Amino acid sequence: MRLDRLASAILRGSFLLEPRQAAGLLQLADRYVQGEKVSWFDASEDSAKEKYLDTYIISPEGARGRIKADQSGTRANIFEDAPEGSIFVLPVQGTIMKDDNCGAPGTDTLSSWLIDARDAKRNLGNIIGGVIHINSGGGSVEGTAEFASLILEVAKEVDLEVYVDGMIASAAYWIGCGLTITASSETVEVGSIGTAVRFTDYSQYYANQGIKQIYINADPSFDKNQDTIQAIAGNFKPIKDAILNPTNEVFHAAVKAARGDKLKLTDVESAEGVKGQEPLTGKMYLAKKAMEIGLIDNIGTMETVFTSIRSRVPNDQLFAHSNNQDMSLFGNKFKKLNALKGKKAADITDAEIVAVNEELTAEGIDNISIISAAHVQEANANADAVSEGLSAINAALDGAEHTSIAEAIDALIADRDAEKAIAEEYGDQPGNKPSKPKTKAESEGGDAKAKKYADMNELEKKAHQRKLINDKKAKMNFKVEDDE
Repeated sequence: MRLDRLASAILRGSFLLEPRQAAGLLQLADRYVQGEKVSWFDASEDSAKEKYLDTYIISPEGARGRIKADQSGTRANIFEDAPEGSIFVLPVQGTIMKDDNCGAPGTDTLSSWLIDARDAKRNLGNIIGGVIHINSGGGSVEGTAEFASLILEVAKEVDLEVYVDGMIASAAYWIGCGLTITASSETVEVGSIGTAVRFTDYSQYYANQGIKQIYINADPSFDKNQDTIQAIAGNFKPIKDAILNPTNEVFHAAVKAARGDKLKLTDVESAEGVKGQEPLTGKMYLAKKAMEIGLIDNIGTMETVFTSIRSRVPNDQLFAHSNNQDMSLFGNKFKKLNALKGKKAADITDAEIVAVNEELTAEGIDNISIISAAHVQEANANADAVSEGLSAINAALDGAEHTSIAEAIDALIADRDAEKAIAEEYGDQPGNKPSKPKTKAESEGGDAKAKKYADMNELEKKAHQRKLINDKKAKMNFKVEDDE
């Protein structure tokens, strides 16, 4: 923001600002308007080089990583290089303005960073939560409600908490009240939940300079700026009715909705008889009292907040790290694999599967491959067919329990060979055809055996057959039982 725009915003705008912080800024604005040369910046060389008070990330190992806002527009997301399992920290420091000013980001820039964090959680999966780090007495009404609403919207997808060191007051409290708030110590100041405006009457200054000011409205614009003119003249009702009270109602409604049953309200009355409710009357409270009446939730350290966020992350999202290196499967190196996240199985092509496996191999992961759901279904179908075939063969082998196709086939072959041996044993008997021509000796032997077999009664024949079969099948543990 240009210096003249900043001074103008301070002098003309409505503010939700803790009085001590407002006093310091207004002194600078007054001096600037009167022509003095004033410094709005930290005079140090390091501060002059710092374009923004930037956000940063905390890795799963607790290492702090800087993330600079790139104003060139070349980066898609400022968190794209954050390690898996990172928590981002978004600073809301000093006077809150809509536009960037004096080296600090305004709510527009803070909003863009917050959206980047949400998109990183959605698309990259490397952000698990965030901390809104506040040390502010408030700021401009303009942009505050929108930023507070965005925080609540992002909190539906990203686990967010507030950490306060120093002060969280007025507009800053509006911004953070919808989240769990942890104060760094009992001396943190909380509150100033109210709306005020300040005008400076420069008429005497201009008169001393010999300058006469004339203000004229168009006839149909008889109400233009009358609330301000009347306030300077000592009549505050118009500006209260038109600006301050309606803004205050929106502010109070937001705080009540955000804090819910945590907020302990007490009916009070001012010396002038105006009714109100503490802690919504604009008072400031130290952290311990603020916690008792429900304005904040905890007193602890930043690490307390990190631990709280990590405790709510499912174990399968907390990836293992070794030697402080990002070893997760879905790290930023695996862009082709990340591209498949959220896709339906039916929409993933064979070419994409091949590309992912090549990517894994290129990164030295050659002992893992992925296959499509369709291939898994096909493999399962083949396995079912094999199982059915094995059951059919076992049934043909009188219910034998072979555990593999190969074993069952070997049993079938052995069974065939046993039956073949029986046929050869009996030779060329009536009703049988020999498997090969017999020699004379074989024929004579076969004839003798055939005559002997023919002279047997039926029981003897069956006993003879069983003996031949059992002899051949003994090695396969088959046995033909005697008839009852």
